[in-house]
Amino acid sequence: MTEKRKALTRKQLIVLMLEQEGRCGCGCGVKLDPLGEGVIDEHWNPLGLTGTNDTENRRLLRKPCAKAKTDGADMPRNTKAKRQGLEKGQP
Repeated sequence: MTEKRKALTRKQLIVLMLEQEGRCGCGCGVKLDPLGEGVIDEHWNPLGLTGTNDTENRRLLRKPCAKAKTDGADMPRNTKAKRQGLEKGQP
């Protein structure tokens, strides 16, 4: 069974923002704009694939980058992991 998602504390959020120097954590280099396009806290290694809620596994991404990561790389890997674990459907 996978670990449940935990929200970041305010302190963890600030530390991540400082570590990323206010830039998107996907590597695109675009400055984060929380009030404009929005920011999403992403697990770099998804919880369904041995990821953890530790801050070392978390990144702040722009909404477009987070959607691309989830739809592009995470979805097929999560589906395969669920299939191999004999899980059916959405939780």
